Amino acid sequence: MARLKGEQTGTPRESRVPVGGAELNAREIGKGTSVIVLHGGPDFDHSYLLPELDRLSEAFHLFYYDQRGRGCLAHRAT
Repeated sequence: MARLKGEQTGTPRESRVPVGGAELNAREIGKGTSVIVLHGGPDFDHSYLLPELDRLSEAFHLFYYDQRGRGCLAHRAT
């Protein structure tokens, strides 16, 4: 098992993922085994999980996404 140092690995990559006529905001950081990070809801995006969860990026490739109608692209989701 990888040792966690409590520091993020690399620079986060932001993107948009097309899904069913809408786009979801996505964020990736880290290396290692991929982990999908789901935020709570219904009124939240992934930002409340930062920077705490990014500490796991030393051991894991974290993939955050904002559920439809949330995050910086909420106005585009229908």
